[in-house]
Amino acid sequence: ELKAHHAKALDSRTLLGHMRSGLGYAMSGYCFYRVITSAKALLVGEDFSSDPVSRSLGFILRRLSHDKLVIDPALLNQYVTLIFIGTISALSIRAFLKNASRIFSTLTNLRGW
Repeated sequence: ELKAHHAKALDSRTLLGHMRSGLGYAMSGYCFYRVITSAKALLVGEDFSSDPVSRSLGFILRRLSHDKLVIDPALLNQYVTLIFIGTISALSIRAFLKNASRIFSTLTNLRGW
């Protein structure tokens, strides 16, 4: 276990490790932004149909298609949110099953089965 932590520490010092760390901070900032805007929408009653990520993605897609592709930000927001929620759910289930497997493996080793 100590070797695994040492390997992760060495990996975090590489360019890819710095990029992952930066992406993690960016996603944390985006999540914080979404929590604040959602709380504001609930308290004030505003409706935010698009966010900076879906607007940016729509802008990039329009520029890449030379304004031939028209994107509805509200619809794009729903798909982006669905992809994020699906990814988070899949990773959570994977982590749960991995930990459950460890627990059952430990229990069976303790009982001597």
